[in-house]
Amino acid sequence: MKAKHIPIFSAYMGFLLAILVLKEELPLWFQGICLIFFITILNHLQWRIYPSNLFLNFLAIALILLSFSLPHTDIFMLFLYVLFILILIKFLSPLKPRDLWQVYTLNLFLFSAATFSNFNLSFGFILILFFWITLIGICFLTAQQVTEPAILQRPLFYFASCLSVTAVLVAVLFFAFLPRSPYTFFLGFGLSHKAKTGFTEDIDLNGIQEIRTDNSVAFRAIMSGPLKSPPYWRGMVYDTYQNGRWRIKLKPQKIKPSCPESNIYHQIIFLEPYAGKTLFALNYPFAINITAPRTFSVPSLPNLTFVLNRPIFQRIEYQASSCPIFPVAHLSAQEKLLYLQMPPNLKGPLDKLLQHLVDKKDPPPVIVKKLVNFLQKPPFESRFQIPKIEGEPVLMFLFKTHKGWCEHFASALTLLLRSAGIPARFVGGYYGGTWNTTGNYYLVRQKDAHAWVEYWNGKNWETIDPILPTLEIKKTTYFSFFWKWLDYLRLRWYAYVINYDFAKQKQLFYRLKHYFSPSKNKNYWQVKKPDFEWLRYKWVFFSAVCLGWMGFLIYFLFKQHKSHPFLCLCELLRNYGYSISPNQGGLEIVDMINKKDPELSYMVRRFVEIWYPMRYGRLIKDKTKTRHLKELLKQIRIHLIKQKSIKKPYS
Repeated sequence: MKAKHIPIFSAYMGFLLAILVLKEELPLWFQGICLIFFITILNHLQWRIYPSNLFLNFLAIALILLSFSLPHTDIFMLFLYVLFILILIKFLSPLKPRDLWQVYTLNLFLFSAATFSNFNLSFGFILILFFWITLIGICFLTAQQVTEPAILQRPLFYFASCLSVTAVLVAVLFFAFLPRSPYTFFLGFGLSHKAKTGFTEDIDLNGIQEIRTDNSVAFRAIMSGPLKSPPYWRGMVYDTYQNGRWRIKLKPQKIKPSCPESNIYHQIIFLEPYAGKTLFALNYPFAINITAPRTFSVPSLPNLTFVLNRPIFQRIEYQASSCPIFPVAHLSAQEKLLYLQMPPNLKGPLDKLLQHLVDKKDPPPVIVKKLVNFLQKPPFESRFQIPKIEGEPVLMFLFKTHKGWCEHFASALTLLLRSAGIPARFVGGYYGGTWNTTGNYYLVRQKDAHAWVEYWNGKNWETIDPILPTLEIKKTTYFSFFWKWLDYLRLRWYAYVINYDFAKQKQLFYRLKHYFSPSKNKNYWQVKKPDFEWLRYKWVFFSAVCLGWMGFLIYFLFKQHKSHPFLCLCELLRNYGYSISPNQGGLEIVDMINKKDPELSYMVRRFVEIWYPMRYGRLIKDKTKTRHLKELLKQIRIHLIKQKSIKKPYS
């Protein structure tokens, strides 16, 4: 690619990256229009047929007015439409240096807008790529104003690349140390997407669910190590059933769970945004503390359900503590009545069914085992797509269809246990997950959403899963080498970039203070020059290296310019009154000088005849020729000095 075309190519590539970042925000037809405009790059490079400025101005105004009538949810979408329209109009006009600067600026505005709605790791990589491409275009665009960019094509490319790396390093320092507010702004603006969710807080057995093949992430849970069996991730616990729906009537109250410290499972969970309010943790959680976006504890229901007072529209990080057994070994009379609740229209049919299955004199574990065996044998079958049948969903499942998903099995077992006089409740959450050995965490996807049952065995609550044999394929799996590192980077991105808030910044400052502070066992009253500890000053050394690197790059570019023989010749002639343009060739300079100073013209011609084969031929590494050029430059300088001493005009 020619050096003069690089600024135009950089403007188009920056626009393409903006389309990739904002593709979820823009409708499909608008993405198509943006991609069609990439054909105009041929117009700038070859055809050069442009509409009049008056037509382009009227077109821009008309399209902006039209964007007000398009269906958009908020002012954010309208802002995106206007930015895209302005860039598209620019691509229809001649891309002069001023226009290219405007396109670069508009592309930067698009990426700034994308930061409100896009927080993925891929966005970080694309943003760095955008700055790299844009800086290359800016460097070549600036070089066009002072010299021929083809001469410095390679040094300019190196300089722009290293400048991009330096800018990223400086941005990291600003990101880490600029003061942050302990409060979260922009929360509730609706600028972030709601994630797809396999878990729903509204359990409706009358609804038809699609096959759960959604591989999007629900959350990541950092733990000390993998569990022996696939984990249950507890979410919402339901107590009341009516007309195919599960609801919650239990009110929040303070509880005092008891669990030996040696048996506690600690987790750090990064929950993806979704439309619900429930927090998830390993069975059985008894304490959850939000650590980002701000630190606060979440109260628990007596059934160990943790619910926020608002929907989760942004990624949050929290610490959870779980016990392998239910930590509250108590069932009040009010709770017992609640967990024995039974709709009147179900009591009769379920009692008749129980007469053929169990003996009510049996202990609860025996009754549970018989009912689970009944649901795990034919004709009962687990399916995600079932025909919609009018009537009570649980009765239709038990007596007619015998097909359903995990909510049907869990609902049927819960109501059968209640009919047998055993308190039981419906639990919704996730099951299983993928263990990442690099970061020591479980990755739980939306397709892992699941429902199971808890029953009171007379002493404590116990988990039972009526559909477990069909979930053997959900045993804990492991990442391949590439994907485990990629997902680990995503986890670190969410932990240290997306969830970096005032609390984490305070923690960073405390660590730095502790790191650079003197040792406690040092005698502060003793006047002694402390020894130099290299590791204590590694950040200072790192900053010095970055600044030195930047200075070296500037010096390298300056040196390349000064050591370039032809550029030195042009600069020398300008200093003595000759008007040399950046686009002027060597032979053109010779012809111009020949009219006023034939002797100087002869020396310049000899210089050009040696320089051209070195620059564009095979003699570029010939040291003898390079030495000869320096001698010619010295002779030309002496000649110019002599001519100036006799005050001969040159213009």
